[in-house]
Amino acid sequence: MKITNQGVAVHLIDSEEQLPNLVAQLLQKAEIAFDTEFDSFNKQYGIHLQLIQIFDGETCYLVDPLKIKDLSQLWNIFGNEAICKIVYSGSNDVDILKRNGCFPKNLYDLQLATELCHLTARSLGAALLEYFNIEVDKSTQAAGWANRPLSETQLNYAADDVIYLFELKEKLFPIIKENEVEDVLKEKNKSLEAATSKDYAPRLSDKQKKIFNKYSGDKLLELKILIDKYAQQLNVPPFKVVRDSILEHIIREPGVFLNKSFGSHQFHKDLLGNIEFKNEIRSLVKSIQMELSR
Repeated sequence: MKITNQGVAVHLIDSEEQLPNLVAQLLQKAEIAFDTEFDSFNKQYGIHLQLIQIFDGETCYLVDPLKIKDLSQLWNIFGNEAICKIVYSGSNDVDILKRNGCFPKNLYDLQLATELCHLTARSLGAALLEYFNIEVDKSTQAAGWANRPLSETQLNYAADDVIYLFELKEKLFPIIKENEVEDVLKEKNKSLEAATSKDYAPRLSDKQKKIFNKYSGDKLLELKILIDKYAQQLNVPPFKVVRDSILEHIIREPGVFLNKSFGSHQFHKDLLGNIEFKNEIRSLVKSIQMELSR
């Protein structure tokens, strides 16, 4: 599939047969711009790469990792020290690539440059508006990127995230020089390259740590760990199994929970008939009630 965005040809790469030609094109470039789209505990359990956007200064390529299982040829491009990879706020993009076996080298993060130069436009949307008078409609982002086929609106939105990065780099270059932050920016980009991913684990929020004592906090964490186990089974984010506010209410008033019907507590509908889940959570809540009644 091919569309055009602001005069730039946008190609959807969704088969392994297309990769060799793409890689050959990118190997000829001194720099490329990239971005990713992914789901991070929003519609699925875990962090899932769903699209890779690449702009080589002439053409935009949208690579579909849901259709192409072996992206090792493309990963070689990202790991090539000779090719500069321009990105905007790239920490999450680097993280998701590393989770998929890709280790990008020679990164140039434009957001790091805006921070070092104390510019007011910190987000990509704000920068596009300030420097190019382009306003990006973020409503497309909320639709998610897991469903196929992707709409033309989604493809254009994805392309917007990379096709202006070359020009934005040119706009920022004299400002970076004027502020004399080239060396610091180089160090920060190297640090971005070396960043490591952290595995997800259920934890208490800072607010929860403040409002619950040690015992209640420990029990709330036990509940969250239990919910996390079933979220993995259902392949949904934990908040879709049950909201944290419900768990907090259970900790405060375990007796109320035990005296109500299970379905009234807003658990995921697929767990309402799961006897094992009901027994596990009731057992845990009973232990809380017994401790609090002493």
